Amino acid sequence: MPAFAAAISLGVQEIELDIWGSKDRQLVICHDDKVDRTTDGKGQIRDLTWQQIQQLDAGSWFNQSWAGVRVPCFEDVLKQFAGKIVMNVHIKEPGDDGWIIQKTCELARKYKAEKSIYIAGGDRVLKWAIKIAPDIERCHLSGDYTGIELVERAAALKCHRLQFNKTRYDEEAIKAAHKHGIICNLFWADTKEEAQKAFALGIDSMLTNYANLVLPLLDN
Repeated sequence: MPAFAAAISLGVQEIELDIWGSKDRQLVICHDDKVDRTTDGKGQIRDLTWQQIQQLDAGSWFNQSWAGVRVPCFEDVLKQFAGKIVMNVHIKEPGDDGWIIQKTCELARKYKAEKSIYIAGGDRVLKWAIKIAPDIERCHLSGDYTGIELVERAAALKCHRLQFNKTRYDEEAIKAAHKHGIICNLFWADTKEEAQKAFALGIDSMLTNYANLVLPLLDN
């Protein structure tokens, strides 16, 4: 949550977050499928209850000054930031019956954020998203696809965006996406030089850990 707030205070246009489902069907915000790396706990998120996850320290691994920061759930993020920022919502898996996507969309509507989020994922996630909430924008992630293959999959699933991996894209793929009216994200660029190169090739939106370095390029 402090990272999201800091990014918004810098003036970013979007934040990106990753959703996993807990044992008791809470939407947990965490990059990894387990809590081992970024908390003082251990275990797969799907095997832990939300109560167990809430008790973990998610700040000390980064710096002791952040000791006591907790893992947020998606509703925490919406309560604080809905309507203030676009959210790139990366859903790692849809849930056995699509429940993770269903609950994501229900919460977005509850906080009137359905027009300011988009669901990012692979084929399986996006097929569930089309079935459950076709009105919410979709973004296809690269996976193992080449740049052109990703464009083809994104177009086939009527995605509004796609997200290239920085090792799997080129100018030809970007132009192909734009012909389909698809916005091109890049995962990722953490230096000014990387970002400049990507923007020059036609990338529209940049994922970065260093918004303070990338944002000034948008004024050029």
